[in-house]
Order: sequence, then C-alpha cells, then structure tokens
Amino acid sequence: MGNRTVHLEEQAQYYRAALLLGLHSGAEVVEWAVAVLADENAVPHTISEIITANPDDVTGLRYLLLELCAERLPLQVQRKILRTIHRDFKSGRRPCGDTITVLSQFRRFEKILPELGREILTFEMKYSLVDHGTGSEGSLEQELAAWFDAHDQQ
Repeated sequence: MGNRTVHLEEQAQYYRAALLLGLHSGAEVVEWAVAVLADENAVPHTISEIITANPDDVTGLRYLLLELCAERLPLQVQRKILRTIHRDFKSGRRPCGDTITVLSQFRRFEKILPELGREILTFEMKYSLVDHGTGSEGSLEQELAAWFDAHDQQ
C-alpha cells in the first residue's frame, strides 16, 4: 500500500471519528474531500461521493468514510483525536464536563487502546463524584489539562 493511500486512510479514520464526536462538521469533511480531489491524480470513487453528499448527514458521511478505511483507529489517529479534543478544551470552546463527555464517547464508541480507555474511564468516575455546584471542578480541570499535556508529548 502506497504512502498516499495510508495517509488517505488515516485522514478518513480521523474524520470518521471526529464526526461521531462532534469535533468537525460534515461541511469540513466535504471540504477535505474537495482538497483531496484537487491534490491527487487518482482518488477513490468514494471521494466524489463525499463531495456530493449532504454535509448534514453525518451518518451517511461516516458510512462513506468507512469505505476508505478500517474501523479500528491506529495509534496515530487516536492521538490526533486526543489533540483535537485537547485543543477545544484548552481554548475554552468545550468546558471540562463537555470534554469528559466527548472523551467518554470516544472510549465507548471507538476501538481505542485499552490503557487509554481505562484512563478516560477514571476521569469519567472522578467527574461523577465532583460536587458541581461548589466550584470543586477546578482541580479536575487541572488534572485533565496535565493528562492532555502528557499525551501531547507522546
């Protein structure tokens, strides 16, 4: 399998997971497919299908992306998803509770490393024990930020 094909598969895996987790919109996936078509001479027919798909049909887009890739996410794609979730958390676009919800969905709906799944589950349990009305979420936010930073270094 050529390097270009591997890269396309990883991008499809990333966007497929990102759609599920609400990290990217269908319109962004269509834009990606347009860029792929413009950059490459020989592209799979599925890219044309994605370009003409309804960007609001996330399920349909995920189905089309699956034609370009395997369902199991390789480690580098899992890390890219974590970096995207971290970016949204760090920027304030997604607060701590929402970030943990996205991480929980990532753990439950994608095939990820068991160790990563256990780490995420630990955050889910800690978040469920936080007294959300008292502002005690701050230490969990700091712990989550440190965890993301450690994963960014990998």
